[in-house]
Amino acid sequence: MPGARVRTAIALVAGAGVLFQLVLTRVFSFTLWHHLAFMIVSVALLGIAVSGVLLRLRARPGADPAGRASSAALGFAVSSVLACAVVARLSFDPMRLAAEPMQIVYLALAYGLLLVPFTFAGFAVISLLDGYVAGADRLYGCDLLGAGVGCVAAVVAIQKVGAEGTLFLVAAAGAAGALLLTLARENPSRAQRVAATGLTLGFALCAPVVSGVLPRLPSAGKALRAVLDPVRYPAARIASTEWNAISRIDVVENSASARWIVNLKTGTEVPGQTLIVIDGDAATPIIPGGDVAALRFLGDMISAAPLAAFRPRHTLVIGAGGGVDVLAALHHGAAQVDAVEVNPAIAALMTGSRAAESGHLFARPDVRLHLAEGRSFVRHRGDRYDAIQISLVDTFAASSSGAYSLMEGYLYTVEAFQDYLERLEPDGFVTVTRWLATPPRETLKLCTVAAAALRRAGVARPGDHIVVLGQDNLGNVIVKRAPLTRDEVARLQEVAHARKFEVIHAPGLDLPPNPFSLYLAAGDPEGFVAAYPFDVSASTDDSPFFFQFGRWKDIGSLARGSGESGMLLSGRLVLLLVLVQAVVASFLLVLLPMFGRRRELKEAGAGSARVLGLFFLIGVSFMLIEITLMQRFTLFLGHPLYAIALVLAVLLCSAGAGSFAARRLLPSGGRAWPIFLALVVLILIEDVLCRAVFGRALGLALGGRVALSILLIAPLGFLLGMPFPAALLRLGPKSPLVGWAWAANGCASVVGPIVASLLAIDVGFSAVMVLAAVGYAAAYAVFPNWGSRSV
Repeated sequence: MPGARVRTAIALVAGAGVLFQLVLTRVFSFTLWHHLAFMIVSVALLGIAVSGVLLRLRARPGADPAGRASSAALGFAVSSVLACAVVARLSFDPMRLAAEPMQIVYLALAYGLLLVPFTFAGFAVISLLDGYVAGADRLYGCDLLGAGVGCVAAVVAIQKVGAEGTLFLVAAAGAAGALLLTLARENPSRAQRVAATGLTLGFALCAPVVSGVLPRLPSAGKALRAVLDPVRYPAARIASTEWNAISRIDVVENSASARWIVNLKTGTEVPGQTLIVIDGDAATPIIPGGDVAALRFLGDMISAAPLAAFRPRHTLVIGAGGGVDVLAALHHGAAQVDAVEVNPAIAALMTGSRAAESGHLFARPDVRLHLAEGRSFVRHRGDRYDAIQISLVDTFAASSSGAYSLMEGYLYTVEAFQDYLERLEPDGFVTVTRWLATPPRETLKLCTVAAAALRRAGVARPGDHIVVLGQDNLGNVIVKRAPLTRDEVARLQEVAHARKFEVIHAPGLDLPPNPFSLYLAAGDPEGFVAAYPFDVSASTDDSPFFFQFGRWKDIGSLARGSGESGMLLSGRLVLLLVLVQAVVASFLLVLLPMFGRRRELKEAGAGSARVLGLFFLIGVSFMLIEITLMQRFTLFLGHPLYAIALVLAVLLCSAGAGSFAARRLLPSGGRAWPIFLALVVLILIEDVLCRAVFGRALGLALGGRVALSILLIAPLGFLLGMPFPAALLRLGPKSPLVGWAWAANGCASVVGPIVASLLAIDVGFSAVMVLAAVGYAAAYAVFPNWGSRSV
C-alpha cells in the first residue's frame, strides 16, 4: 500500500503538470502568440499516452515503482524549464507560415520539445498507479486533487512571482515529488536523494528572483519589438515589467506615439507619451496630464468624432488603458466618465506609479475607474449613458494580420451590442474604432454585428442608425439607439470635414458605393455576406471569433504563400498543422509501438474494432466538451486563464468522483445504458443552461460567477467520469484489449482539443456540444456485449 509520502508525491507531480500547462499559455501569449494554447493541451495529453506505452513496453516484474517514478519526476523538473526556455526562443512566427516552410519545422520542434516534460510527468504518475495497484483508488484521488490544486495555483503563482518564477515553482514541485518518492524507497539512493534535495531547494529559492530564462523580447512581428527599435527610437527603454494572471505588462518610455491617436492630416501636435504594452503587442498610451482642454490632438482623433458632434455628458469607456479615451471624453465636455479596465496591473499603474504622469487622471471627481470586464460591467450597472466608447481594445496591430483569429472577441458579438444599446439613453450612441483595411473586414464586420443587434431590437432599417467614418487605416462605427436625424448627420459631416475624415456611410447622403453602404442597403444581407471575399458574418456569443475572416475556400492562396486572405487563415493553419503533427505523433509514439502486439487484436475477435471505436469516441467527445467549456466560460469569467483553470479543476475533480461512482455502480456487469443516456441528456441541457445562466448572471461579481460556474460544470463532469471505467469493467482486467483501449483513448484525447477548436470556429459552441452528445451515444451503440461482464 502506498504511504503518505507516495500519495503526496503523486499530488505534487500531477499539480505541477497542470500548472506547467497553464503557465505555458501565459508564456507563449507573450513570446509567441496565443495560438499555441490548444497545442499545449494536445501535447500534454500525448505525453500521458506515450508514458503509458513506455510503461507497458519497459515493464519489469518486481521493479521499484517509487524509484522509477522518482527518476521521471526529476526528469520532468529539469526538462520543464529547459524546454520552455528553448521553445520561447525559437524563431517561430505563425504570421510567416505561408511564406517560410521552415516555420513548420519550428512548430514541429516546439511540439517535440514540450512533449518531453509532459511524458516524464505522465510516466511518474502512471508508474505509481501501476506499481501500487492495491491502493490505486487513493492514489488516483490524490492525483486528481493535486491537479485541481495546480489549476488554482496558476492564478495565484503567476500573480505573485510572474511566469518565470512560476516555471521554477513547477520544477520545484516536481523535484519535491521526486524527493518524497526517494525517501519512500526501502533503500534510497544517496545520489538521487542529494540531487532531488538540491533541485527542490534551488528551484524554490530561485522562483521569486529568477530572470533571463525567457527572452526579454517577443517574436518578430510583435509591437514591443517595433517600439524598441534602436534605429528609430534610440532612447526607448523598458522602464518596468510585470506579469500577472492575465498578461505581461511592459512600460516603454521615449518611444513612438500610439499611431491611432495621431491625425497627420491636421498637423496637430501630439505630446510625448509612455506606452503600456500588453503581452508584447497590444499597446495603450499614457498622455502627460494637466490641462485637458489644451490637448488639441484629442479633438482630432477619429474615435472622438462622435464626441465632438454630439457632446455626450455621461460616457462609458470600455478599455480604459492609459486613459486617452477618458481624456477625449473630458475634452469634449463630459460631466462624468465611467472607465472600465479588466487588467488589474494597468489599473494599479494608472493609480500608482504612473498616476502623476497622467495628471492623476483617475483620481478626478468626474472620472470613476472600475476594475471589471466590459460585458459584465454593462450587465451589472444600472446606469444609462449618452455614449459607450470602445477603441482598439484588443490589439495594436495583430488582429489585422490574423494573429488573433482564434481569440474569443466577446466585446464584439450581437449579444454584446444588444447589451450596449439597452444601457443607452434614448438618444445615446455606441462608438467603436477598429482597423480599416482594403477590402474592409473588421469595420465591416462591426456593421454586420450592429445591424443584427438592431434587427433583434425590432429595427427594420439598421442603416438609418449607423454612420461609418474613415481615416487612413482606421474606421469608426457609430451606432445610435434612435435613427439619425438630418441635423445629426450634418454635424458629423462638419466634424469629419474639419478633421479630414472620410464619411463612408451615413443615412440620407448620396455617397459613392462601397461595401458598407451596399451591405446596409442590401435586400438580402445574408447573401451579401456570403458573396463577400472575407467572412464578415455577425459574430455571436455562440461563435465569438470576431477576428476570424478567412474561409476554407481561401486555403489555396495560403498554400501558394500569397494573398491577404491566406494570411488571415493563419490561426486555422496553425491548428491544422498541429492537428497533423498530433496525428503523426500519436501514430508513431502510441499506435506503432502497440502494433507489435497486434496478435492481441486477432485473439480478441471481430469485436475488437468496435471496442477501439468506443474508447476513441469517449476520448474525442470528452475533449470536445472540455475545450468548448473553456472557450465558452471565458465570457462568463472574464479571461481565458480563469476559464481554463476553473474548467480543468472542476472537471478533473468531478470526473474523478464519477469514475469512483461508476466502479461502485457497476461492480459486476450492471447495465450501463442509464449512465450514457443521462450523460447525453445532460450535455444537451448544459448547452441550454449555459446560455440561460450567462444571459442572466453575467453582471454578478466574480465570486458569484465562479460559484455558478462550479454548479454548472460539476454535475456534467461527474457523469463524464463514468463511461471510461464502465467500459473497462466490461472488458475485464485480463482482457488483451485493455492496452489497446488506453492507446485509442489517448490518441483521441490528443487530437480532440484541436478538432474542438476548429469546429467551434465553423459551427459554434452549441453545435460542438451536440456533436459530443452524439459521440457518447455512438460510443454506447458501437460497443459489443454491454450485457456481459467482459468481451
